[in-house]
Amino acid sequence: MRQPSDQQQDQDQDDLSDLSPLSPPSEDIATRERAVKEVNAAFIPGLLPPHSINLMIYSPFSGSTRFLLPQLDNYAAGLPLLGRFPLPGLPKQLGMILCARFEDETRQRIEELALDHLTEQAFPIVKWEAVQKECQNRWERGRDGGGGGGGSDSGRDRFEDQAEFYKLMLEASYDRLTLLAGGRAPRLLIIESIHGMVPPTKLSDPHTIIKFYNDLKEFCHSKDCTILGTVIASKTKQGNHYEDVPHQIYGSVQWAVGTSCLIKLSSYSRKSTVRRVTVFAKAARESIGPLYADFGEYGRLNLCAAPEVYADSKQGRLDGRLDEAGGGTEFGRSEFLDWGSEMDMSIRTVDLWIAAKVASGELVRRGSARAAVFQKPQVN
Repeated sequence: MRQPSDQQQDQDQDDLSDLSPLSPPSEDIATRERAVKEVNAAFIPGLLPPHSINLMIYSPFSGSTRFLLPQLDNYAAGLPLLGRFPLPGLPKQLGMILCARFEDETRQRIEELALDHLTEQAFPIVKWEAVQKECQNRWERGRDGGGGGGGSDSGRDRFEDQAEFYKLMLEASYDRLTLLAGGRAPRLLIIESIHGMVPPTKLSDPHTIIKFYNDLKEFCHSKDCTILGTVIASKTKQGNHYEDVPHQIYGSVQWAVGTSCLIKLSSYSRKSTVRRVTVFAKAARESIGPLYADFGEYGRLNLCAAPEVYADSKQGRLDGRLDEAGGGTEFGRSEFLDWGSEMDMSIRTVDLWIAAKVASGELVRRGSARAAVFQKPQVN
């Protein structure tokens, strides 16, 4: 196998360095802003450029869904993204393609998180595999113009490679989203587990990823939309992981090279529910972050103060009291309210803290609402 030259490796590193949030855009800002006003694609100045491909890196049980969906709800409500990036105008039509999850569980999570702006029309969802079957059946029926007769090749075999088939699937998915949105074409397209659109054996092949990104960019320009995809992180042994976030995407480093903005959600410490939010954006005009998020009302993962400040907050002091208790200890709601009273906290603040601990698994709830008992899990 031909090894990349030192010059090519240096070029790859230069491309990755563009993801630094400290680098201002090279082109004139005023000229660029006048240009983006002429497009319908969703964009967030300093974060998501129009017609761009952006990624959020996730790991299992990282809370990525509880973080991403509330951010999209904020966008649909016209509120700033990540709490600091205001929309340049009215929010654009949203749409979501699911490659790994199912629509019913996603809708259920939206309901659990009480995200009122992510309605079925404002936030239509389609399942990737469902569209795949629909397209394949249609192409098989119409192959060779015979309405299903003649020839033995399947619809998939009509195309030179699987990538061409996937491009047509993406078109069909987008058309269905537009139909579900009442004829409004999505301008901010969310693709959950976007790596599911690439053959599994090709995830680490840079040439495949380059073609995939070129196809996506052509799609974004033709549909006048912007893509925000979620992608799984590499699985590594403890203490043997990539330090740089752009290198943590599963597969080829080319994923990061072709991306305009990277968002990574990771644990801050084993003893805390706080998540660190790392953001790399080529369009950034100033340093972004680090940002932090913690579980709040309805189990949402909301942005919060830095851990140093959080430790001294009301919720942080309650965490400290809970840390002192041994595994298996049971508490009643009244006991938690007593803790809050000692710290001059409102009943609502304590109840929100209890809900967050249950959602994160740090407390196990048993019994009815009025006589609930909360147990701290045993540590094996």
